[in-house]
Amino acid sequence: MILFILSAFMVIEGNNFFQGKWDGAAISKQGIFLSYSYKKVSDDIGELVTDVIKKGKYIYAGTAAGNIYVIHNGKKKQIFNSGGNYVVFGGYKNLLLAGISPQGRLFRIKGNKVAPYLNLDVDYIWDILTNPKGDIFVATGPDGKIFRIKGGLKELYYQANAKNIISLMFKKNTLYATTSFPGLIYQITAKGNGKVYFDPLLDEVKGMGFSNDTMYIAGNNGNAENIRGTIMMVNDGIDTIYTGDVILSSAQWMGKTLVGGSKDGEIGWLSGGKIAILYDFPEKKITALKAFGNELLIGTGAGSIYLVKNKYLSSGSFISDVLDGGIGVKWGRITTSSKRPEGTNIKFFVRGGFTSPPDSLWTEWKRVNAEIPIKTRFIQLKTKLITTGNKTPIVKKILISYISENRAPVIKSVQILPPGIGWGTGQGAPFNRKPLTQEDIARYKKMGIKLKDGSFYIPQSLRCITFAVNDPDGDPVQISLILKMEHSEFSDTLSNNVQGNAFFFENTTFPEGKYILTIVAKDKPQENVSKSIRKQTELVIDNTPPSFENLKILSKGNTIFVQGIIKDNLSHIQAAFINIDGKEWIPLEAKDKIYDERTEEIYGKYSVSSGKHRISLKAIDIMNNKRVITQIVNVK
Repeated sequence: MILFILSAFMVIEGNNFFQGKWDGAAISKQGIFLSYSYKKVSDDIGELVTDVIKKGKYIYAGTAAGNIYVIHNGKKKQIFNSGGNYVVFGGYKNLLLAGISPQGRLFRIKGNKVAPYLNLDVDYIWDILTNPKGDIFVATGPDGKIFRIKGGLKELYYQANAKNIISLMFKKNTLYATTSFPGLIYQITAKGNGKVYFDPLLDEVKGMGFSNDTMYIAGNNGNAENIRGTIMMVNDGIDTIYTGDVILSSAQWMGKTLVGGSKDGEIGWLSGGKIAILYDFPEKKITALKAFGNELLIGTGAGSIYLVKNKYLSSGSFISDVLDGGIGVKWGRITTSSKRPEGTNIKFFVRGGFTSPPDSLWTEWKRVNAEIPIKTRFIQLKTKLITTGNKTPIVKKILISYISENRAPVIKSVQILPPGIGWGTGQGAPFNRKPLTQEDIARYKKMGIKLKDGSFYIPQSLRCITFAVNDPDGDPVQISLILKMEHSEFSDTLSNNVQGNAFFFENTTFPEGKYILTIVAKDKPQENVSKSIRKQTELVIDNTPPSFENLKILSKGNTIFVQGIIKDNLSHIQAAFINIDGKEWIPLEAKDKIYDERTEEIYGKYSVSSGKHRISLKAIDIMNNKRVITQIVNVK
C-alpha cells in the first residue's frame, strides 16, 4: 500500500550508471549485471606488469624492469632479469617463450629456468602468437616485421609499411596485425601476402577484436604530451564509441573485445555495439590482458595480477551517486526495469543524511522492503545483485518515487520608480517609450536611485513598480499588489494577477500621502499545497510641488542676494535653480551643499547690471513636482 500520492520519480539509467560506484558488478548504458569471478593471484610484484601468461599451474609475469616472475600457490619468485625493459610471452604446448625488448631476443622458459632461444636481430618484440598448427608468429619493431618461427628457425613472414607491429590475432585462418606510426590494421593470408585491411587514422592501434560482424579497434592518437585513447566500432559504418584515457592493453576473450586504460583501473568490454565497464580495480593502470580459453589474466601498473574465470561472481553491488530530494522530501518506493533469471535476485538498500557528500552522521545501510525507510534530504541507493548459479540478473532502469515539500516563491527584488520613469513590461505599460538620457540616469544615481538598463520615460501621472520573482520548484507564480495608506484601515488591491515583470498605475487617482506596498507571490503547484510569500516597501504619492517660505530677494549695489527655505510635505527636495532675465537656469546650491531633505535652506548671490531684472526660482522634489515663482528686482 502506497502511503501518499507520488508526484515524481528519480530515474537512474543510461549514463547515470557510470556516475556511481560498483563492486563485483559490471556497468553499461544498458544496465547493471554481475562481473565474472576473479581473484588476486599473489602479493603485488611492485613493478609495472608488461605481460602475463598461464602455463599449467604456473603463472608468469614480465615487468618493465626486465624481470620475469613465476607465481605458484599465491607465492611469487623472480626467476630472471633480462636487462631489458619490456617482456612479452607466447608459446605452444610445452614451448614457452619470452620476448625481451629492446634486445629483440627470445628466451625459453622451463619451470623456473630461463635460457636463450633465438635472436631476431630487431630492437622490439611486442607480441607473440601461435596458430593451431604450432607456428609461432612474433610482432616486432621498429621496422614493422612479422617473423614466423618453426623448429627453432626464424623467417620473415611479412613486413608492413609501419614502424611497429603492436599486436597479432587470428580469425579463422587469417592473421591480423595492428601497427603504430601509422596505426593500421593488416590482413595477412600467407607469407608475404597481405594488405591494409583498415585505416582508422590513429597513431597506434593497440588491439582489435571481432564480435559477430562487428570489428572493434582500440588505439591512441597524439604526441607524448597529449595522447588520447580511442575505441572505434566498424560495421555498416564507423562509430567512435569512446575517447579519453590512453589505451594500454587489449585482448579478445569469450567473443568480446577487452581494453585496459591508463587512469581509473577500468576494463572495458565491447560487444554488440555496446561498451561496458567489466571491472574497476583500485590500481590505476591496466597494462596487460591475456586470454586463455575460459580464463583471463590481468596485469596492472602497480604489479597486481588477477585471474578471471568464466563464471559470474555470486554477488555484486552498485552504489548510486548522492540523490537530493530537497527540503521536506518524502521518499516512496523503488521499482525497476530488470531481468531476474531463476536462481538470481536483486535487493535494495538505502542510507541517508542531511549533508552531501556523506559524512559520519549518515545512517547505516537499511534494507528496502516497501517504502524507503529514510526521511533525510539526501540518500544513496545500493543495488545488490545475487546469483546461485551461472546466470546474472540485469537491472536496466531504477525508479525512485518521492514527493518534495513545496517551497514558497522567492521575491528577489522590488523597486518603485519615480513618477515619469518606467521599466519592463506589464499591465498598464504605455506603448510609446523614449529611453532615458544619460544626464537623467546620472542625476537619479546622485539621488541614490539606481535605474535598470532599458528604463524609459512615461507620463508624469504614471508610477511603475518593478519586481523579480521566481519559484525554486519551477511552479507557476501568481503575483498580487496591495496598496494601503499609512495609518489607514483601508487597502486597495492594485491587481490580483500581475503579468510580466512590472505594473503601471495612475498615480494621480490616489490621495497624497505615505503608503505601504505589499507584493504577494503565491505558487500554483500541480498537486501540492500552495505557498506564498510577501514583501513590503514604502511608497509615497506626492503630486504637490515644493513651496518657498521666508523667501527674500534683495539687491545691494550690483549684487542680488537670494535666501529662504524650500519645503515639501512628503518628498525630499531634488534640486533648485535660478533664472535671471529669462536666460539659462543656473543650479541654486543648498546652504549645506546637498539636497537630501524635505526642508532645505537656500542662499546665493549674483552680479547684475543696474536696472530692473526678472528673477525666477524653480524647486523640484524627488517626485518631479516643480514650482516656479518670479519677482522683479530693481537694482540701483
